[in-house]
Amino acid sequence: MVTRQHKTLKVTIYNWDKFTHNHFMGQIEIDLSELQMDQRYKTWYRLQHSDHLKGKDKKKELGSLRLKVQCHEERILDTQFYTPFVEFMLNVVDDKRPEGCAVLTALEEVMTMDRNSVAHALVRFYLAHGSVLPLLDVLTLREINSTSKPATLFRGNSLASKSFDQFMKIVALPYLHATIAPVIDAIYTEKKLCELDTEQLRQSNKSSAGKVVESSVALLGEYTKLMMDSVFSSVDQCPGLLRMALRQLWARVAERFTGAEHANVPYLAVSGFLFLRFFVPAVLSPKLFALREEHPDQRTERTLKLLAKVMQNASNLQEEDGGKGAVSMHPMNCVMPESVARVKTFIQSLVQIDQKEGGCVRSHDTAVMSRE
Repeated sequence: MVTRQHKTLKVTIYNWDKFTHNHFMGQIEIDLSELQMDQRYKTWYRLQHSDHLKGKDKKKELGSLRLKVQCHEERILDTQFYTPFVEFMLNVVDDKRPEGCAVLTALEEVMTMDRNSVAHALVRFYLAHGSVLPLLDVLTLREINSTSKPATLFRGNSLASKSFDQFMKIVALPYLHATIAPVIDAIYTEKKLCELDTEQLRQSNKSSAGKVVESSVALLGEYTKLMMDSVFSSVDQCPGLLRMALRQLWARVAERFTGAEHANVPYLAVSGFLFLRFFVPAVLSPKLFALREEHPDQRTERTLKLLAKVMQNASNLQEEDGGKGAVSMHPMNCVMPESVARVKTFIQSLVQIDQKEGGCVRSHDTAVMSRE
């Protein structure tokens, strides 16, 4: 953030080095007084040398950097000026009418900016005031009540889904790292060939495609077991606030979809968020979740995709792969029944938490917010 007293923005570029110090590549300075407020610029800036550099080295060309720049001005008032707004927003989440809170409903219908940004702002606000669980309850309850088919529940990019996504990233990222990072690191380090597509192997001139698939099934089974063992043994490490939110979600879905034919719907709702929107995307894109600082190479990326597919099938409570995807996961069907059963047991354990066991939610909310 650049205050009004600082009219110049300095951007410094380094080449990250894993084994030694980072190498300075150049810097640029942007005169903010030359920018029109809220207008977007795409401009090439010539990289400049360090302020401390002297002599002939300063004549060396460093190249240019193209940046997209947009200048916003935010005026932050004293705390007391926000009190009426804060009280109004806290009262908003007390509205449990079937159609949902009118304010949040209207917000979702008229907002034009990125929904992730809106959801992130909402979650941070309610976390700071110890009311994030009521927020999530209002949003998810509205979507639950407006959904007639369980198969489509939380499958879109609604404000409820985006808010739960942002909530998990804010409160549970350290938990995610502690749970799956060791397996991700092992896959990055080992770089073993893992491929189930025999046609792809034949095109790559792999004469022993059958043997490669056989060894890949064993390898993928090993990675799956390591990943699932780590996840399923992490109930006590899962943040109490996240467990409370999942328990709340479970209860709302179970109230809405009753009967034996809907017995799996609460499981699918919880796994849809925790696995399909948190664990699986982190496996597919470790850098995006700060699990790794570099993107995977092609072989590692393929292994991660196959592992994510197994996790996806398990979280969907799918005991067999029908072979309808780009690559049939049929060879992994041998591990699916056990994985599905363990997913359900894990979810049951997660949602078995009460207010006392979860700790003081309001104080935890504030603590989380203070670390952000």
